[in-house]
This record gives sequence, structure tokens and C-alpha cells, in this order.
Amino acid sequence: MKNTGLLLIIIAFLMPDIIEGQDHAYINRTLQDFAAKMQVSGTGMISQRAQVLSTTIEGSEFLNNEFEEGEIFTADNVRFTGIPMRFNAYHSEIEVLMPDNKIYYLTKNDNIIKILLDSSVLYYTHFISEDGERSGYLALVYNSKSILYRRDYKIFKEGAPSNGIINEIPARFMNGPEEYYVKTDPGLPRFFRTSKDLTELLGIPTSEIKSFLKKEKINVKKEADLIKVLTYFDSLN
Repeated sequence: MKNTGLLLIIIAFLMPDIIEGQDHAYINRTLQDFAAKMQVSGTGMISQRAQVLSTTIEGSEFLNNEFEEGEIFTADNVRFTGIPMRFNAYHSEIEVLMPDNKIYYLTKNDNIIKILLDSSVLYYTHFISEDGERSGYLALVYNSKSILYRRDYKIFKEGAPSNGIINEIPARFMNGPEEYYVKTDPGLPRFFRTSKDLTELLGIPTSEIKSFLKKEKINVKKEADLIKVLTYFDSLN
């Protein structure tokens, strides 16, 4: 009977509050529910982060060192709210600060639709980079008929010892060069570097887009200008 009572408590604790999302009806859950779900169901959705010893590495592997409360939307229509998270931009992972003050990271990323943070909206997706197909978190920049993502990531630079002339250079984490990805069809988001790359992906006639780029003085390395281009592109369709 005691086990039956415990099971009923767990079931009651996890009973859903239904909310309407843009495309789905989501079950609205909290951090405590998230922790309980992980402990009760043994989903393997999170793994504990090993404690990092103090190092002399400069910079940070995180986009923001501080945890900020956000939301996790999953493929099984669950929305967890009030989750303290931060984005590890070196490993492209989401870390979660659980109620026991231990840090975990999300492991079943394919079950995650999106992560809502104050600083960004992150989607876990497969995408076509300069080096081929990859997977990881991309930040949503523009969302209409076409979609624009930004890849925020960190790179690690090895240090170098002093040679007696030049001082020691410590190892460090640095921001990677900005990368943008566009999606205009059911395929994967694709990387582009130049205005020519972008117009080829969009399929806009060369003469037409050249006129627009010149008139608007578009710089494809500027996010605001990329939004202008995609807004114009969507107006044609």
C-alpha cells in the first residue's frame, strides 16, 4: 500500500497543465517537475557535469557564465519552465543547474525542439557547415517564410611557454567567427559566407538581388542587413 501511495503522489505531481504553443499543445512543467521526471523515469536525458578544477585557461567556454532561467520545449510536447541554464558554446551543450545545486547537461538533444533563454532562442538541429553536415545548437535570428540562424561557438587556442623574449601565452577560449545559416525549404540550414553564396541559396535572380544589395548598401556580415535581405526575399514569394 505504501508503494501504491507513493506512485499516486508521483503521478499527481507530474499531472500536466496544458498550454497552447505556436504549433503544439504543450504540457507545462517546472524545474521541480523536471528534476522529478529525471529521477523517477530514468530517461537518461541529463548527465552530471564533472567538477572542473581551477586552470590557467583564459576566457570562458560559455556564452554567458551565469545561469539564466529559461524554458525547454521537447518533442513529446512538454514545456519545462523556470529552468536555470547556460549555453556551453565550446561543446554546443546546454547545462542545467538542478535543485540540488549540481550541474547537469542535456544529453538527448534530438528530443529537444528549442531552448528559450533571455539572451537567445536556441534550436538543436542538423545543419550544413563549411565542413559538411554537423549537429548542434543554432540561435534563431529571423523566422518567417525563410529562417536565419546564427551559430555562436567558442574555439580553444593552445598556450605557448615563454622563450625568454616573449612572455608566456596562456591557453584561452575565444569567440569563433560569426557564422550564419539560412533555411528556405524542408532541407537543412546551410552556411553561407558571401552575398553570392546567399543569393544562390535563395535562388533570387542575380540582376534583381544585385540591384537590391546596392540600393540598400547590404553587408552580409551584419545581422540587421541579413534580416533585410530575407524580409525582401520573403516578400517576393
